[in-house]
Amino acid sequence: MNPVSSLPLMNSLSRILLLLLTLAVLRQNARAAEAGFIPLLDREHTDGWKYYGEGEVKVEDGVATTSRRGDPKPGLYWYQSRTFSDFTLKLEFNVDTMTSNSGVMVRFPDPGKDFKVASDLGYEIDIYGEKTGTIIFLPTKLRPSRVVPFKPGQWNELEVTVVGQKYSVRLNGEMINEHVGNRLLAGYVGLQTWNGQGDVHFRNVRIQDLSAAPATAGPAVAGKKETPSSQIEPLLEPSLDAILAPLEQDPQMPRIPVEKLRASLGAGVVKAPTPAEKQIYEVAIATCEALTNGMDARVEARATAIASGLLPSISNGASIEKTSPLHGRGAGGAAEAIRKKQQDERNYADGNGKAQSAFMESSAYKAWVEKARKLRENAMDLYTRLVQLEAADPAFGGGARPAPAR
Repeated sequence: MNPVSSLPLMNSLSRILLLLLTLAVLRQNARAAEAGFIPLLDREHTDGWKYYGEGEVKVEDGVATTSRRGDPKPGLYWYQSRTFSDFTLKLEFNVDTMTSNSGVMVRFPDPGKDFKVASDLGYEIDIYGEKTGTIIFLPTKLRPSRVVPFKPGQWNELEVTVVGQKYSVRLNGEMINEHVGNRLLAGYVGLQTWNGQGDVHFRNVRIQDLSAAPATAGPAVAGKKETPSSQIEPLLEPSLDAILAPLEQDPQMPRIPVEKLRASLGAGVVKAPTPAEKQIYEVAIATCEALTNGMDARVEARATAIASGLLPSISNGASIEKTSPLHGRGAGGAAEAIRKKQQDERNYADGNGKAQSAFMESSAYKAWVEKARKLRENAMDLYTRLVQLEAADPAFGGGARPAPAR
């Protein structure tokens, strides 16, 4: 073939390939631009997301991928720009294997630095093989009514609609699960990373806001009372951070604000017009007491460790003699003085490191770590119970109590 005569054919093929590529891109972006839906994650929208946890989420070309294969760890990738009340959330997911594990988290409050808040206070739509579509509200796992088969490497569409306390789940267009809940009426949405054998990939995450206006996290709605949980929430994370901080640290503790809030909640118990409202205030007070008890226990544990000599030195080497530059006749000894000071600093660092390691291996330290974990769990259990009670009480923005879960 004449090379010159083949040029028009090559140009035509190039134009066709370019057109096909453009159409493919436009088809993918068309989903994100679906009428009435707000794009949260696609090729052009990747801002507003934040990750907390031990694993990771990587975003490339509009596709979010959970923890890498072989090293799966739990965490939360959440859209922090705003909260949603009633909505339809759509996204596409693709699994490496049928034992890849992830989930879609909805209606949870600001998790701070604890990704477990999403599962403690919100709902998870599980992505895990044939169990995909399970609605999880710990400790309950509501399995889907039917299995919609799919294969690894295949893109699937998951649709979650939440209106009031009703949750509906569709997989590839088929209704597979429904539930009437009793938790928060508004919150954030996010993607979960969890232990599994392979990655999970997400793309074209978009949401349709079915409420009249953007919501704020929490069960309260306009015209309703300020909830005890919303008053506790700003103090919850700082209190738990202080309780769980390493014993060699001396963090600032919000004990006084928590104690003041506890006292103010006492008036709610007295004025509560119904037994249900009285119970809400009593659980709120118990939550505050759990936080103050935890902070007090930490102060006591730290003091005991210092008194017993187990806690590593907290002097930061202040006892090391300070050496200033020498001048004149004494300049000849400056180098020796500096060397001595540097050796003292190294000896101090080595000694403190050994003391730190010994302390972390001590039974006292391990006992405190276990106690701190139980203190946190107790406070979070009470706070979760509080939110659930508020969500079921009309006085605090909830509805009628739902029927028991299936």
